[in-house]
Amino acid sequence: MDDSRPQNLLLTIAGFFFLFATVGWVLFLVGGQWSLPVLLVVGLFYGWVLSAFFYYRYGRQDEFLHLLTTATEADAPLAPALRAYLDDRPLSPLRDAWAALLLFFVLPGYYWLWYKRNNFDAKVARVAGYLEQGCSLSGALEASPGVVPRHTIVAAAVGESTGRLATCLRDSTQGRFGTLWLEVLPRVLYPLLLLFFIAGLIFFWMIMLLPRMVRIFLEFDMELPDLTIRLIGLGDWLADDGWIVYLAFFAFGLLVVLLILSSTLRWYCPVVGRFYRRSIQSRVLHLLAAVLEAGKTVPQAFELLAKTEYFSGVVRDRLEHVGLRVEQGEPLADSMRRGQLLSPAMVPLVRAAETVRNLPWVLRELGDTLNNNLIRRIRRISVTLAPLILIVIGGLVGFMVVGMFLPLIEMITSLSQ
Repeated sequence: MDDSRPQNLLLTIAGFFFLFATVGWVLFLVGGQWSLPVLLVVGLFYGWVLSAFFYYRYGRQDEFLHLLTTATEADAPLAPALRAYLDDRPLSPLRDAWAALLLFFVLPGYYWLWYKRNNFDAKVARVAGYLEQGCSLSGALEASPGVVPRHTIVAAAVGESTGRLATCLRDSTQGRFGTLWLEVLPRVLYPLLLLFFIAGLIFFWMIMLLPRMVRIFLEFDMELPDLTIRLIGLGDWLADDGWIVYLAFFAFGLLVVLLILSSTLRWYCPVVGRFYRRSIQSRVLHLLAAVLEAGKTVPQAFELLAKTEYFSGVVRDRLEHVGLRVEQGEPLADSMRRGQLLSPAMVPLVRAAETVRNLPWVLRELGDTLNNNLIRRIRRISVTLAPLILIVIGGLVGFMVVGMFLPLIEMITSLSQ
């Protein structure tokens, strides 16, 4: 996880989930049992819209970044290249009409009030305009939020200051986390939506169907099955103490938001911190390699990285401290290890690289290794946990289905005898 696009993506989804849970609870208290199914359908629709939007934006960002990298490597002027890219985009009144019609069902007026002036093509046009006015690439990207991830802006700034813009832009395309989060998050959010759906079904069954079923069983002098009685007990507990479940979801959502907003909390959090530190180490190693390849000294490289606004406060402090230690004569590997910017297993490799004078190459390779290992680890954890969660939820669904339909089966069996 870095401090750019994944943070915005996670914050948006966490806010949407928190709003969905809050509105659902309020509507249930006000509107009764019919509000939950309606809210579920609306929530699924807007969840699909958010997912489609993030996939689309990631694809456009990746396409735009490859265009910048290719034009820079070919020493082509960037502004004309971006104008040519925009001219090649499909533009027609019919396409605009379809976009306005589809977005009307998402949010009436959104197309005319926001989309026309802030779509991705408009952002690219603003970047081209800033470049034509003499602005630097990093400044133009900074002035057009959302056109590229935050770490790409920092890579452009480092590349401009070191004269290695093409290399830095090419490095920023490696190991991006956009597709990883789009792959992992649905595996986490899907079980949560299932829990809301299950809770809604239990409430609907208890309020609308259970009273009639109990009356019928009393008239036939029959007892409800034990499994159904246990399901009723679960429903009664949700009705009486369901606020505990909601409070747990609220606390979980609040923790996620705090982790997204606070880099210090992410750094020191027992589980999340390990993954966050690995991502920061990978990014630092990549940028450090690019700066050293440009002929800068190690203290100058750390000073340059510490001045960038990409890294959070806790990371900038560590970069400054590492730079000061190296300037005072401490070995680079030991300084980075003390600042938790290098894993213990990589310390001998960095020491050996300093000895044979191929430090930039080794730092870049170590950054790639960290990044790839992190992506594989997150993917493996999500692939392992998602089936386990679904198995538990599947058992709960089976318990509900059997508890709901078993009285009907016993009644039909009794009447047929």
